[in-house]
Amino acid sequence: MSKQILVKTALACALSLAASAQADVLTFDGTAGADLPGATFVASVYTYFEGSSVYQGYTFSAEAQWYAGYMNTVVFCGGVSVNCAFNGTDHLVATPMLNVRRADGNAFSLNAFDLGNTHEGEADEPAATFAVIGFRTDGTTISTTVTLDDLPNSATYGPAASLTHFDFAGFDNLRAFDIARITPNEWSSVTLDNLDVTAVAPVPEPSAWFMMGLGLLGLAAHAKRRKA
Repeated sequence: MSKQILVKTALACALSLAASAQADVLTFDGTAGADLPGATFVASVYTYFEGSSVYQGYTFSAEAQWYAGYMNTVVFCGGVSVNCAFNGTDHLVATPMLNVRRADGNAFSLNAFDLGNTHEGEADEPAATFAVIGFRTDGTTISTTVTLDDLPNSATYGPAASLTHFDFAGFDNLRAFDIARITPNEWSSVTLDNLDVTAVAPVPEPSAWFMMGLGLLGLAAHAKRRKA
């Protein structure tokens, strides 16, 4: 086996073993009103799914979900658009709760997201609290609760900061996580944006370790012969 082949073998295996965790921020930009497979859509307004949808390698599951944007708040928020959560960009609305997992079944970490009260009927409606439950690949769970700021949607409508940002620690090696509303609300929905997740590389097959070891041994033998 030539030195060039040995080097390529060792390098390819090393790269596959080091196939690192990849961080992504899912913004949902360009999804509102898009003609996506399996969806019902109204151009420039919303894209609607029943059950599950897939976006940038992640599966989102809910009884009903909308990829929505500005026009959705104008058309479908009781004629009072500012009662809807809107941060100036496309986002995901799901009801009554949302489950997120990787489409390929691999593990991932939840780092952060922006969350909003989809629709508020009254200005004095209490700040909403949600449960976030992570399901780890080893069968254990991790959970926390998050509470939105006490500002009504009408006071924050439009700017990026209109949704409340949350960071998470310890939500690692997940196979899925749920977001479920705790505070009662007529709409019982979740508005999600800027989902920050990190995909975890799958554990290498034993054959990959073997091939890298074989390549390194070959390189060592080649170097030894050159010195002899």
